[in-house]
Amino acid sequence: AHAALIARYGADWFRAAGTAAFPGTALMSVGGAVRRPGVYEAALGTTLASLLQRAGGPAEAPAAVLAGGYFGGWLPLPAAQHIPLSDEALRPAGASLGPGVLVLLP
Repeated sequence: AHAALIARYGADWFRAAGTAAFPGTALMSVGGAVRRPGVYEAALGTTLASLLQRAGGPAEAPAAVLAGGYFGGWLPLPAAQHIPLSDEALRPAGASLGPGVLVLLP
């Protein structure tokens, strides 16, 4: 989804979003026990908690989040809330961004 925009505006434009360590953005499908499930564009390097809040926050007390879809991993909450959105940050926790799926489990 980003290739055409990067070709048009350049890599510096894309890298302006996110953090120095994790530049750019990702489209994330957020579902499960959140108040506003949907697709959100998130700057890489922001936390899982930040993205979950954009989706309205938990609809019920959360137990875990599936990060990266079914080939990702289940992360216990609230410990995982402060992990930055990036493959490098999620990998030590046993997860990845994968196809950009986050599913909150009550």
